[in-house]
Amino acid sequence: MHEVNDAISHTHPVMEEYTGHLVGHAHIDLQWLWEWQEGIVFTADTFRQAAKFMDEFKGFTFSQSSSCLYQAIEEHYPDLFAHMKKKVANGQWELVGGRVCEGDTNMISHESHARHFLYGQSYFRERFKKTAVVGWEPDTFGHTIQMPQILKMGGCDYYYFCRGGKDAPLFWWQGLDGTKVLAFDEPATGSWYNSDLSEKNFQELLDFEKDTGSKDTIWVYGIGNHGGGPTREQIEQALAWMKSGNKPNVKFSTATQFFKKLETKDLSKIPTVKDDLNPVFDGCYTSHSEIKQLNRQAEALTTSAEAVAAVASLGGFKYPGSAFRTNWEQIAFEHHHDTLPGSGTHPPYERTKTTLGRVIAEDKEIITRALESMVVKLTPKQGGLSLMVFNPTGWKRNGWIETYLVKSGWDSGEDLDPANAVVEAPDGRESRVILLDKRSKFARFWAADVPAFGYRAFRIKNAEGPRIMAADVSVEWPVVETDKLTVKFNQDRGTIDSIKVKETGRTFGGGLGKVEVHWENVQNMSAWVLGKVDKFEPMRLVGHAVASSADHANVTFRYVLPAHNAESRPTVVVQTFRILGDSDEVTCQVDCDWQAVGTRARPNPMLRVAFANPMPGTTATFQVPFGAYARPTNGREFPGLQWADLSAPEAGIAVLNDSKHGFSAESDALRISLIRASFEPDPVPNPGKHTWHYSIVPHERGWQNARLTQRAAEFNQPLLPITVPFDAHGDAPHEFSAMSVSADNVVPTCLKLAEDGSGMVMRAYESLGVPANARIRLGVPPTGGNWVNFLEDRLASAAVSANAVEAVFRPWEIKTLKLALPRRR
Repeated sequence: MHEVNDAISHTHPVMEEYTGHLVGHAHIDLQWLWEWQEGIVFTADTFRQAAKFMDEFKGFTFSQSSSCLYQAIEEHYPDLFAHMKKKVANGQWELVGGRVCEGDTNMISHESHARHFLYGQSYFRERFKKTAVVGWEPDTFGHTIQMPQILKMGGCDYYYFCRGGKDAPLFWWQGLDGTKVLAFDEPATGSWYNSDLSEKNFQELLDFEKDTGSKDTIWVYGIGNHGGGPTREQIEQALAWMKSGNKPNVKFSTATQFFKKLETKDLSKIPTVKDDLNPVFDGCYTSHSEIKQLNRQAEALTTSAEAVAAVASLGGFKYPGSAFRTNWEQIAFEHHHDTLPGSGTHPPYERTKTTLGRVIAEDKEIITRALESMVVKLTPKQGGLSLMVFNPTGWKRNGWIETYLVKSGWDSGEDLDPANAVVEAPDGRESRVILLDKRSKFARFWAADVPAFGYRAFRIKNAEGPRIMAADVSVEWPVVETDKLTVKFNQDRGTIDSIKVKETGRTFGGGLGKVEVHWENVQNMSAWVLGKVDKFEPMRLVGHAVASSADHANVTFRYVLPAHNAESRPTVVVQTFRILGDSDEVTCQVDCDWQAVGTRARPNPMLRVAFANPMPGTTATFQVPFGAYARPTNGREFPGLQWADLSAPEAGIAVLNDSKHGFSAESDALRISLIRASFEPDPVPNPGKHTWHYSIVPHERGWQNARLTQRAAEFNQPLLPITVPFDAHGDAPHEFSAMSVSADNVVPTCLKLAEDGSGMVMRAYESLGVPANARIRLGVPPTGGNWVNFLEDRLASAAVSANAVEAVFRPWEIKTLKLALPRRR
C-alpha cells in the first residue's frame, strides 16, 4: 500500500488514464433476520436518504435492483416514489437487475426465470420508461449455467455478482447455447458489494488493469443487508479524492456506464468461463423443505393454469392476465435469496406460506373456471359419463385419470356398472376402467394420446363385449412382476434390490430407494452449509406391508429415527412404492413426520434417499433451468430441478421428483437430500408432517434416450379432468390441440396470452444439446408471428405458413414465439 500511495502522490499523466467508477448501492434483503414489513420501512429510509443526497451532492448516483422494492414504495410512500421517479429520469438513480428481486437462480423453474424479467422489466418500463441492462445478483447463492442466455432474453447484456466466481474479476460468461455476457466478480478484485471507500480501492484499480487490461474499474459502496446505502462520510471521501489533484480519476457513475466503458477496451486478456458458478451454500438446496415444495407447486400450477386459460380464451373465456401477473410476481418475491434457500428466521416463512398458498388456490380456481368454459361447449356422446381431459404440457401424452363414476341425478340414461365399465376415446378405442373403491365408485382410467396444449373427451360406459383385462401384476414376495418389470424388494433393508426390464433383459440396482441418515457435524451457518459427514447409516426399518390388486401393487416400508437429543422426538418415515401393471417406472410416496431438532451439542441428522446402481463409467447429470448439466461423481452436493440421472454409456437410472433440489452422486449411486435439522438462524425449520414423491426410471443408453424432461414435467403437471354435463351442447371438437412441436428434443415450457393482449405466446427450448429443426403446428390459423424475447419484444419475424411455423434451434437455445390471432366475432 505504501508503494501505491507513493505512486499516486504526485500528479502524473499516466494516472489520469485510470478511472474508478463510484456506484452507490444498498444491499436490501427483503426478509431474512426480519419480516417483510420491516423491510418496507428500511427500504423507504434508504431510498429517502439516497434521494436527499442526490439533492445535496451534485452528481451523486445510486443504483438499485428489484422491482418489488419500487412497488412497495409506490404503494406505501407515494410522495417518495414521485421524487425517486425524477431522479431516475435525470440519470442519478440507476435501475439494475431487471428482475422482481435478487433471487435464487438454481432452484426456480424455467418459466420463473422468464417471468422475473418479464414482470421486473415491465414494471421499470411502465413506471420509469427504462430497461435495466445490468443483471445484478451480488448476494445470490450461485448462478445457473444458462444465466447468460436468460440475461440476454431478459434485456440484460452484463452481469454483476459476488458469489461463486472463478477467481477472475472480469470474464466472458458463456451459457450452454453459446450466448455470452460480460461478467464482473467483485470479490475477485478484493472488494464486496457493501464495501467502504479507502486507499485500498486504488490498489484494486491497478490490480484490475493488470488482470484485465482495463484502466477503468467499478467500486460499489454503501452499507447493506438491512438497507442503508452510501453514508455522508463515504460521499465526502469520494469528493475529497476528486478534488485532490494527485489521484486517478474518481467519478460518481453507474454500473451501466462502467460496463459500456469496458466495451471500448481491449479485453483480449480476460478469460471465457463455460461453467456454472456453483455450488454456493450447499445446505440451502434442502433447508426449509416446505417452502421449496410450495414454490414448486405454485410454479407448476401457475404454468398449467395459464395454458388452460389460453386455450379456453380461444372459445371466449376471459383470460385473467392481471391475476397471472400478480401470481408470478408473488412467486418471484419468494425466490429472494434468503427466502427460497431457507436461510432466514422462522417468522418470515409464515407470510411465505400464506402467499404461496393463496397463489395455489387461485390457480386451481382459474383452472376450474377455464375448464368449465370449454366443457359446456362440447356435446357428449349419448349414454354413460363423459370427461374432458386437458393436457397443460406441449406434447402428446398419456396418463391415469381418477374420477367418481357418478352420473348426474337428472340423467335418466342407463346406470353405470362400475365393476364392468370401459372408457372410450374419440377414435372408438376402449380400455378398462379400474374400480378403486366400490362404495364411493371411485375409479381410474388410462387417458391415451391427450393432445399437446389441448384436450380429449372420453366416455365411460358399460362394457358390451368381453371383459377388458387390466395389465397383469403378480406378487410372490419379495418379487412384484408386471408385463414390463420384475421388481425385487429387500424386506430386511426396506429397499428395492433390483429392477429388471423385461424388454431388454437388463437388471438395474444395488439398493434403490434406501433411506439414509447422514450425520452432519456442527458448524456455523447451519442453514447455509452442509456439515461434514463422518457417519451415515440406513434409517432403521421397523415394518413393511404389501397390498395388491389386478393392476398394481403397493409395497410399504416404515422406518424410525430415534430422538438424537433432548429437544427431539422420534421421526417416522413411510415409503410406499407403487408398481403399475403397464408402467416402466416405479413411483414412491414418502411420508415423513420430522421431529428432529438440531443443536450445537452434537451432530445432527439429514435424511437422504440413495439409488445404488453399480456400473462402470457413469456420469451424473442434473436438470437445470432451460437445460441439463453434468456433475462430478465425488459426492459433492449440487443443485438441480425435476430430475437427476446416473448413467453409463449403455444404460442408467434416473429419478424424478416433485419438490427436491439437493442432489449428489458417486460413481455407483445417486442421492437426493430430503430434509435437514439445521438450527440457525431458524432453530426449527421443518417441524411436522411432509409428503414427497419420486419416481425411479431405468433406461437404456444415456439420459438423452429417456425423455426425462418431458417425464418430469408430467410428474409435476398432471393431466386435468372435468366431467362433461350430460345435457351440454355445442360444436367444439372432442379433440383439440392449440399448439404442438414436431421435434421431441424441443420442449415447450409455457403457453399464455401476450401481455399486450395481441396474441398467444409459446416458449420452448432445445433440451438435449443437439440442433433441431422443428415444425410448430397451430390449432388456430394465425395472422402473423414474431420471435420475441422474455419481455415479448420483437426479435425477428417468424416463418408462418398455413397452420405451422418452421423453427431452427441451436443446442440448448430458448425461443419464444408470439402469434397474432384473428379477432373473435
